[in-house]
Amino acid sequence: GGLLQPIRFPHATVDAAAECWTLPHPELAQIARNLALPIHSPQGQSWIYTNHQSFPIPNGSIGIPALPELFHEHPTTGRWALRSDATPADIEAALRNNLGEVPLNPADWAILATEPTLDPTIGADATTLADLVEARLGINYRQNIIDPIVTRIFKLPASKLPLPMVMPWMQAAFRKHHSVLAATAANVTPDASMAQPIGG
Repeated sequence: GGLLQPIRFPHATVDAAAECWTLPHPELAQIARNLALPIHSPQGQSWIYTNHQSFPIPNGSIGIPALPELFHEHPTTGRWALRSDATPADIEAALRNNLGEVPLNPADWAILATEPTLDPTIGADATTLADLVEARLGINYRQNIIDPIVTRIFKLPASKLPLPMVMPWMQAAFRKHHSVLAATAANVTPDASMAQPIGG
């Protein structure tokens, strides 16, 4: 994210940026663990300011919350599905706990709480981040949460961001788990999107 600067190594030159050493995906965290690299998560909370108000950035991936407590992994298929005992009230409570004081109205919360049970064909043909978020989480979520975050990272709204570019794991994960929230829970460790090996 942000400005790039080349870093020259003996056998290669790579682009470095503010988040180039972070571990937002499970695969990178696993590599660090395999190499016995100590990992540190930043303290505190990142905030976004938009429309004359501020709110904490949701704990997950580019504004989509990671809520592993709501889901369970099937032992043979590996598919993450909503826990059978999770009620709509449980889902909304977990969302409110993660999202905090985000600018959403009661109808928006209701849309979010039903996402894990939506038909998996809804949003399946999404090609941009906006397409997927609007189909699964609602237009207000895209406008009030996602766009303020991605425009500050990529300088583009979600409608201009191809899904494979900003969340390369999401399309396959969505097809497997049938839910954006389940896919994010399965692929993003809460509090770890900015974690990094100590020393870079």
